Amino acid sequence: MKIQDIIFVEFDRIDNRIIVHTLDDKFYTMGTLKFLMDGLNASGFEFHLVDRHIGVNVPKVTYLDVGDRAAYFGDGLKSKRALIANKNIDMFKKIIKGTNSHTVFI
Repeated sequence: MKIQDIIFVEFDRIDNRIIVHTLDDKFYTMGTLKFLMDGLNASGFEFHLVDRHIGVNVPKVTYLDVGDRAAYFGDGLKSKRALIANKNIDMFKKIIKGTNSHTVFI
C-alpha cells in the first residue's frame, strides 16, 4: 500500500486497532489514531480529524454531503465514505473549500 492511496483512517474501538482505508481495500494496524495522523501530516499529507475516531485525507475527498455529514472518496455517491461528526461539519466544509477545488458539495 502506498501512503498516497490512503483515503481515511479510523480507530476501531471494539478490536482496539486502526483501519486504514484505500479506495479498493482496507488494512489494519496497531497504535493510536493521533500518532498515525501526526506522522502522516508531518510527512506532507493533509489529514483532518472529522470525528473522534475518523481522520480524512482532505485532498482525496471527491464529494461532501453536508446534509448527511459524509465525505465520499470515489466516483459517485456509492463509493467509500467517512461520516463526519455534526459539530465538525462546518469546520470541515471550510477546510474543503479552502483546499479542494475539485470537491463537489451536495
